[in-house]
Amino acid sequence: MDSNKVGYWIQVGANIGILGGLFLVGVQINQNTSAIKAQMNAGAHESLLQFEYTMMGENPSAVWAKSIENPKDLTLAEQRLIDAYFYSYLERWRHSYDLAENGFVDEEQWRRFAQSEAAYILGNAYGRAWWKRWNDQSELLPPELKSVIESSLESAPYTTEGYFSTIQEGLE
Repeated sequence: MDSNKVGYWIQVGANIGILGGLFLVGVQINQNTSAIKAQMNAGAHESLLQFEYTMMGENPSAVWAKSIENPKDLTLAEQRLIDAYFYSYLERWRHSYDLAENGFVDEEQWRRFAQSEAAYILGNAYGRAWWKRWNDQSELLPPELKSVIESSLESAPYTTEGYFSTIQEGLE
C-alpha cells in the first residue's frame, strides 16, 4: 500500500473521530441543558410549595378534619388553607410528571405516585368539589396527569372518611 493511501485513510479516520467527538459533545450539551432545566424547574417547584406550606400555618390538621366532617362550615381563611393543601399535592404530582417527561424518573413512578395519593387527598366531598372546580378552569396540568387523577378518584376503593373509619373499626 502506498504512503499516500495510508495517509488518506489516516486522515479519513481522524475526520470520523472528530465528527464522533463533536456528536458526543452535542449529546452532552443537550443532557446538561436538560439537567439545568430540571434544576430550575425544581427550584420553582420548591419555592411554590414553600409558599403553599406557609399558607397552611402551624396546625392545618384541624382545618383538614373540618373540611371532611363539616365542609360547608369552612371559613374563607380555612378554605384557603385547604386550597394550599390540595394544591401542594397537585404541584408535587405535576413535578413528578415533569421529571418523567425529561427522563429523570420512570413514567410508571409518577403514575403510581399520583394514583396512590389522589384518592386519599381528594377523596372526600370538599376535595372532589375542589378538584372539579380546579380541573374545569385550569390548563396547567397535562391531560395525561388529569386523566390519572380522574381515574383514581373514580375507581377509589375508599373515601378519605372511609379510610379512617376502617382503621377505627380495626381497633375493636
